[in-house]
Amino acid sequence: MYPPLGGIGQSDDKVDTVTDSMVDRTVTDEIDDERFSENTAFCIKLLISGVPAFLVCVLASIAT
Repeated sequence: MYPPLGGIGQSDDKVDTVTDSMVDRTVTDEIDDERFSENTAFCIKLLISGVPAFLVCVLASIAT
């Protein structure tokens, strides 16, 4: 899983901020969107794969 760029890790240094604002970030934004979509799909797959095991545990605990 890949974190998106920017946000918490951004520098408070004015030089870094100005330099970063001069960079065209359209490609990195597209990559971030793709990674976000992949991460979302991965989490949904984990959720779906975990539901049957959870139901088996719940049924087993009810039966005993």
